Amino acid sequence: MVVDVLVLEDEPLIALELKSSLEECSPCSVSTFARGDQAQKWLDEHTPALAIADVTLSDGDCEAVVQTLNDRGVAVFVHTGHEPRLNGLEPSFRGKPTYVKPVDTLGLVEDTVRLIKDIAALVPGHHCQPQS
Repeated sequence: MVVDVLVLEDEPLIALELKSSLEECSPCSVSTFARGDQAQKWLDEHTPALAIADVTLSDGDCEAVVQTLNDRGVAVFVHTGHEPRLNGLEPSFRGKPTYVKPVDTLGLVEDTVRLIKDIAALVPGHHCQPQS
């Protein structure tokens, strides 16, 4: 089973690093978007198993996208340059695991890969192997 992951990130190098690291280390397919409107359109036809979301994208905050993910029960990791103060984050971001930039993405990738493998393990007969 391949797990669908959504990455909301407006910095191309960070988005590429997350996508390549996740796809290399886990059975997943990563879709990345730098704009909330593009992600929302993608969500019209898809529901990922989990998402990594920067608070601010190139077209503004992505609160509406994260709220859609919350409404669908999608696990969301917040990856942001903003301090993770509850009063500073919009309600849809509160209570989510938060990784503040600049950060070594290794911890975020490891936590995400662990969740991807947990999701994939829910399918009988599936054995997660790192992709090569």
